[in-house]
Amino acid sequence: KMLHDQWLKDGNDWYYLRSWGGMMYNQWYTENGKTYYFRSWGGRMHSGSMVINGKSYTFDANGCLVQSGWTYVDGYRRYRNADGSLSNDVSAIFNPSSKFITVDRIRGITTIYGYNSETGKYDTPIKSMWCSVGNPITLSAAGTYNIGWQVPSKKMVGSGNSYVCWASYVSQIYGAVYFHGVASSTPDLNTIAKSDFEALGRPMSHGCIRLAAVDAKWIYQNVKRGTTVQIGDNLGCPMSNPVRYQWTGGAYGPDPTYS
Repeated sequence: KMLHDQWLKDGNDWYYLRSWGGMMYNQWYTENGKTYYFRSWGGRMHSGSMVINGKSYTFDANGCLVQSGWTYVDGYRRYRNADGSLSNDVSAIFNPSSKFITVDRIRGITTIYGYNSETGKYDTPIKSMWCSVGNPITLSAAGTYNIGWQVPSKKMVGSGNSYVCWASYVSQIYGAVYFHGVASSTPDLNTIAKSDFEALGRPMSHGCIRLAAVDAKWIYQNVKRGTTVQIGDNLGCPMSNPVRYQWTGGAYGPDPTYS
């Protein structure tokens, strides 16, 4: 007799047989208010953490999807959306004044963490951003620094007047190294290169940490002077899939995220 519409256990693994007897695979299944996911390979019910269509999910030991609310994943305090996926931006619900920033030069990701009073640690990532660190010649120096002065825009002049440009939402990290929006060749900030904007995530700068204008603005508005910034390699990126903003102009034009 053919089995169908029922669970099947094989050793420690669970499967679900559909109405025609085939195994459910590569799809979600909800039963009695509990949601499960069956892998695309072999149809086995999944447990633990898994990335599905670009989103991170966690399943308990019984294979049930862990749904909305705060939880700890790999040592980080994360927030799960209603569909069970991990949020990559919790600034609307968690934005404490005390923060810590990392700049991972290998991944090209800047991550802002908030202080968690429950653990006494900066273990709650608020949001992450694609960034361009210094190129191999003008490397952004690894180290621990503190945010200095901050201005809405600034004229940048290279050594020996090698270049002149204007940047939005500037936050000093150390010396002449800053967080700032992708620089413009004109003071109205309307002439940035498409190639520079689309390179966010790869080393391209003269040493500063380039960001999309909207992300530089977020730091300018939400990160206070004195906040610690750590620049280095392989620092850990719990939010490893920042928003990738789309360029909307020609070869040159305004940052589409600037306001």
